[in-house]
Parts: sequence; C-alpha cells; structure tokens
Amino acid sequence: MNIALLVLVCDELCNFKGKFTMTFPLRTKLRILSTLATLLSASAFSATLSFSTPAQIADRLPAYSRPHVAGDFNNDGKLDIACTESLNDNVFVVLGGAQFNFSTAALVGQSDSPITVASGDFNKDGFLDLICLKSGDFTMLYGSGDGTFGVGSSYALAGADWIAVGNFDEDAGGNLDLAVTNGTSTLSIFLGNGNGTFRAPSSLTTGTDPGQVVVADFNNDGHTDLAVVNTGSNTIGVYLGSGTGTFAPAVTYAVDSGTYSLAAADFNRD
Repeated sequence: MNIALLVLVCDELCNFKGKFTMTFPLRTKLRILSTLATLLSASAFSATLSFSTPAQIADRLPAYSRPHVAGDFNNDGKLDIACTESLNDNVFVVLGGAQFNFSTAALVGQSDSPITVASGDFNKDGFLDLICLKSGDFTMLYGSGDGTFGVGSSYALAGADWIAVGNFDEDAGGNLDLAVTNGTSTLSIFLGNGNGTFRAPSSLTTGTDPGQVVVADFNNDGHTDLAVVNTGSNTIGVYLGSGTGTFAPAVTYAVDSGTYSLAAADFNRD
C-alpha cells in the first residue's frame, strides 16, 4: 500500500464532477475527501475517469454540520451519512434513498463540541454503531438498526483529534478496535471486547500535533498497520502491526509544511 498525501488545494478537489458538492470549511473538506479522493496522475493511471452530475445535499444538513462517515444505519440497503454539528453540539444521521436522495438530518445524539464520528458494529448485534469523538473523550452510540441510536459508555482521552477502526489484535471474534490520536503527542490503542466496550488503552509516541490516522497493511505481512500525519513536526509516522494489538515504533517520513490529511491505497497498482 502507498500513502497519498492530500496536499492539493481543497477547492480544486471539489471542482471535479464528483458524486456530491460540499460547502464546508477547508479542514472538513479535506477530511471527508481523504476517504474518497484519488490522485489523478497520468503516471499512475491509464483509465479515463468520469463522474455523474453532482447531487446537492447541503440543504438536508444543519448549519455548521460536518459529514464524517457513511454506512447503512437503518438496514435498508442504502448508504446513509452521519455528521456532527458544532453549533449546538449534536450528532445527526441523514438517511439515504434511491438515486442519491437523502432525507432531512435526524438528531441521534448530543456531545459537547463533537469533532468527528466513526462507525462499526462494536457490540456485534448486527447493527452499525457510532463513536462520537470530542477533545476530551469519545462516546458510544449503539445502533438499533432503524436509524436511531442509544447512548453508551464514554472514555476519557485528553486532546483527542482523530479516530480509526480496525481489528488490530486479530482476535477470532473479529472484535473492532480503535486508534485515536490526541494532543499529548500519542496514539492511543483501545482493544475492543466485542460487546461495545474497550480495554484500557496502550499508547504509541507520535510527532507533534498528530492528526488523521489511517489503517492499512503497508508491508504486506497480513497484519494491520497504522499511519499518522503529524502536523506540528511535518512528518508521517508508520507503525507496523504485529497482529496482537501491538505496534512497532514509528518509521517517520518528512512531508511538506501544513500537511494534515492523508489517504492509503494502491495508487500505482503494483
């Protein structure tokens, strides 16, 4: 796997004829696009890419909302969108319909100054759950399978900034684990119990002001690895996983000043 840094101007990324058009703050745009964008390089791709006419969804969202994750939260076979809204400290879900039509956002939870949300079936009941991350902790929102959620446990974590989901210890049950960056220059690993709760975290040292973390197998050994962008030190740290929930110390790579988002994919198809 290769790491592609999203250091392009956000407006340029949003000008291509993609699936939707967004009018959100620069940092938000880059974070959303980091899960969708590909670097359009002739040396990496020979195929011609084309996209359908953009569909507007901004009128379905509250003011100051930030879409973060897509999933089928009401089990109707169509993708929905979960977002945070900082003005009133809310978490919303916008249910998807046919032909990329979406319902008006529905309130599913509240949290003080939410930053982002992540999704997965953390309690293994067959329904997608949400994790709402804010600067001082993260809170579980357990999905009921109909687009509504119940509030679960919260876990303290000072300065939390970004969250990623994976099965880091490769346990037989496939319990989902979490990797969370925070302002104390650490990457915290929370191993899941499979019932929607997590064990006490272990920590990895990062560079200064760690931001987005991505999950991939970078050395092709079959184990999940992590990569973190360190905005303050202008580096990326790659942590190779052992398959037991532990990771080797970071191998760092210098990047341009101001880089704070990244994506992982096989961009040169090797």
